[in-house]
Amino acid sequence: MAKEQILSKVFGILGIEPDMDPFENRILYQKIVYLLQSSLSLGYGFTWYVRGPYSPHLTRVLFDIDPDTYSESQDLNFNNHEKIEHLLIEFKEKLGDKLKDPEYLEVLASLHYLNKERASELPDLEERLLSLKPNLSEIDGIKGIIKDAYEKLLEFN
Repeated sequence: MAKEQILSKVFGILGIEPDMDPFENRILYQKIVYLLQSSLSLGYGFTWYVRGPYSPHLTRVLFDIDPDTYSESQDLNFNNHEKIEHLLIEFKEKLGDKLKDPEYLEVLASLHYLNKERASELPDLEERLLSLKPNLSEIDGIKGIIKDAYEKLLEFN
């Protein structure tokens, strides 16, 4: 299966039809794939960038998904399809409405990225995140968003 087909199927299960026009969607898709890779190997390498974890390779693949590829991919089945589908549905349910919130997913993915080398407590992670991404301080209620995202990370384990 081509990477475009795999991502199309993953997004289809999540109820997302990729649209790369709004910049916020590109952030959203980057963070969703980054977070999914904690439990599902999709084959993308991420580095730290202005808006948190970022994969240039993923961006290229996402831009290659057209409506036909997306539509045709919905009939595909993965090896271990039931297990993967269950994992994706659980991911979607745990995030709820936040699945389509690019600011929240940026915070969640950034916290995960910063915390993957060492287990950190919330105050330390919050300080590191805000020092690396000072633009987040401009978001109303950012400390509450960070706290909620941190608790979600603990829930995802």
